[in-house]
Parts: sequence; structure tokens; C-alpha cells
Amino acid sequence: MMMGEKQIVGNKYVKISKENKVRLPAFTGAEVGEEVIVTFMPAQKKLVVGTSAVEDKMYELYNKIISLENCTAVERRRLLRSIFGTLTYEIKLNSEKQIEIPKKALESEMFKEKVYIVGKEEYIEIYPSEEEYQLSLKNI
Repeated sequence: MMMGEKQIVGNKYVKISKENKVRLPAFTGAEVGEEVIVTFMPAQKKLVVGTSAVEDKMYELYNKIISLENCTAVERRRLLRSIFGTLTYEIKLNSEKQIEIPKKALESEMFKEKVYIVGKEEYIEIYPSEEEYQLSLKNI
């Protein structure tokens, strides 16, 4: 089973390794060698990890935002940044099913010794702590 084929439900604290990597828990359905998209969203204090199916949905949303007629170019850029983050990259999961915490995320000092991973149906979100996750729910 690949990540996102079944609903991803669960949450767990995971330590960040000395190499700044995080092992994805079993509840994510992640497989060795699977390609995932990692997006750093500093304004929301999180990382989002999903597969190409999620990327396709994000691309559709991106096109809808670009075509908004009631917004200025600056407003569209701000909206895009707030939704899609500032850094996105694609990786293959290694034999330990790990992703690397992006350098910019580490430099922000949001992510330190451990992270809180939350299943969000088709993708996962990675927060600095459960408290940050709870705060994000209040800001919806």
C-alpha cells in the first residue's frame, strides 16, 4: 500500500535524527522508494507531505487561484504563498522511510528534537509540537 491509498489517520511524536531526518510512522502507509512531495509552510509552522495525487489537487487549486479576477497580483501571490508554502521538493523515501527536514525549516528553529506527525486523510502534516497542531485547528 502506498501513502494516501487509504485514509491516513493517526498522530505520533517522532524524534529528529542527527542527520535531520524523520521516520514516517506505519499509519502513514509510506513505502520504501515511494516518491513524496514535501512542502515547508513557515506561516503555518508545518511541513506537508503527500504523493503526486495530492500534488495534482494542489495544481488544480493553484490554477483556480491564478484565474481569480477579484484579486490583485499581490493578493494572489500572498494567497499562493500562504497555501503552498515557500519550499517544495520531491524525494524518494529511503530504506528507513525517512524524509529530511528542509534546511530552511531547521534554520527557522521551529523543528528541534522531535516533531508531531498528523494524518490528514490523503497526506500528513508535521508540526513542531502537538500544541502547534492544536493552535492550527483554532486558526481555521
